[in-house]
Amino acid sequence: MSQRQKALLDPKVLAYLEKNTQADAEKLRAQFDNFIEKHPSGDINRKDFGDFVKECYPEKDYTKIEKKLFNMYDVDRNGTINFKEFMMALHIMSEGSPEQNLRQIFRVFDDSNNGKIEKNEMKKFIKDIEDLITDSDLKTSGLHRQDSKKKKTLAENAMTEMDFDGDGCITEDEFVKAILEHGKVSKILALKIIDLLLPSPPTTPSITTTAP
Repeated sequence: MSQRQKALLDPKVLAYLEKNTQADAEKLRAQFDNFIEKHPSGDINRKDFGDFVKECYPEKDYTKIEKKLFNMYDVDRNGTINFKEFMMALHIMSEGSPEQNLRQIFRVFDDSNNGKIEKNEMKKFIKDIEDLITDSDLKTSGLHRQDSKKKKTLAENAMTEMDFDGDGCITEDEFVKAILEHGKVSKILALKIIDLLLPSPPTTPSITTTAP
């Protein structure tokens, strides 16, 4: 019998996922078997992840932001995504509350994994998604496509909206609060991530219902 056939779902992981995703044990075991069939090591590495997103969303270009999206799944930042991390990320995207979704999206911005978004991280994020920012987004932010400093201004506006205590960085709580309280730039940036993760324009309750 091969090692792949011997792979079993850790009872603690099974219990955790049953409790937190509302999926039953039989379904979780079947999903685990499928996961192991595709990833015999029990983990998804960066290359596997790239292949996964291209397969799921062939019409979207993830090249510039792929590492950031990977970080959203890789909660412990060990460079791989295990079954528990994978299932929880998918569950939150499909069934999670607005706050759960935003806390998960926060990890896309937090490159350094220190629990804060610093100005250089915000600038890098905006640079990476520049092609996704529409004229309508810029108009909402009071900018124009021809503005040579639009990326810098967007980053500064985002920091101003989210950095409630003025300490120069954005905590997870500040990030969530800014978007749920209808921060214009904050909402635009968060919706760009949601749009990347959905096969069609976002219609989930993640943000759009909460902050119309």
